[in-house]
Amino acid sequence: MKYCSLERSHFISFEDVDLKVLFEEDIKVFARLHVEPHAYLFIDEFQYAREGGKQLKYLYDTYPGKKIIISGSSAADLTVEAVKFLAGRIFLFTLLPFSYGEFLRAVNPDLHALFEGMAPSAPISEPVHKQLIAVMRDYLRYGGYPHVITASSDDEKREVLKNLVNVLLLRDIRDVSGIADETVLYKLLRLLAFQTGSMASYTELANASGLRDRRVREHLAAIEKTFVLRQVYPFFSNPRTEIVKNPKIYYLDIGLRNAVMNDFRGADERADRGALVENFVLTELLKNGRQVKYYRSKSQAEVDFILDERLPVEVKATPVKGVSRSYRAFVDRYAPERGYVLSTGPSSRLMVKDCVTHIVPAYLAGMIE
Repeated sequence: MKYCSLERSHFISFEDVDLKVLFEEDIKVFARLHVEPHAYLFIDEFQYAREGGKQLKYLYDTYPGKKIIISGSSAADLTVEAVKFLAGRIFLFTLLPFSYGEFLRAVNPDLHALFEGMAPSAPISEPVHKQLIAVMRDYLRYGGYPHVITASSDDEKREVLKNLVNVLLLRDIRDVSGIADETVLYKLLRLLAFQTGSMASYTELANASGLRDRRVREHLAAIEKTFVLRQVYPFFSNPRTEIVKNPKIYYLDIGLRNAVMNDFRGADERADRGALVENFVLTELLKNGRQVKYYRSKSQAEVDFILDERLPVEVKATPVKGVSRSYRAFVDRYAPERGYVLSTGPSSRLMVKDCVTHIVPAYLAGMIE
């Protein structure tokens, strides 16, 4: 992979109205000032530009040797306009907050060097495990936004996250979802934070927020496009059945969830620590490209996550030595060859019928195969 030189790069943001207007109204002058002198141009908050895709096409065709990277916080606004004019000329990437491994590399490079060489099925010494769990606890409090990680104190981390919530509420989510009343939007986000890991109750969300059921569904889909939430749908043998069932809803950054709840206590002090660890595992799986669903039978047997076709993953907030009845019920019905239980305890292995079940620390969620 090639990396661009900072000396040859130019960074701007369309939060600067003057730059945005120049881009929209005089693209040739914009190009002379911001494209021609540089090898790489980074434009943040690109979604604010009017007819941005059309102007990008001009720059691409006029300066074929230049590399232009655009970014923004709304998938819908950013990609639709750009893709319409740049089909075949554009690569799309989703940049989520830091994973646990990236967080570890930022705060403890030496420990990260050990972490990179680990495998879920391999034993981990107790001293190293304790260190990795301690870092995970920090991650569970403040999440993986880069600005939060580089903050110098707990107070600064909390302030950054609270400001981030306010920006999202006042601008991105409001604009995309169409909820003009910030109080209603804040209520909805808080309710979703408290429902983490549970099946979404549209009726409860509607009654508490003052919205209709249909509008709640529409707003959830819109909020998901701002990379704040992720809806996880149930696993069924018939894929058509999944579409009509209620999803479980998670935040894509735990620190943001804690800021919405105004609760930055350590996981061991919280009644929702199970949901907190489950949310952590979900984000780790997503950041490593896994397709994730959940399982719930008519008899209420539930497995937290099902990966790919039939790989069961249970999540526990405390050390465990066995599996739940729900996990066994899934194994009985679908006969997977292997499965995982992710917890805060050490690694081990057991057989559940013919299913090899690995019990591994939750911080290795992104490495499971």
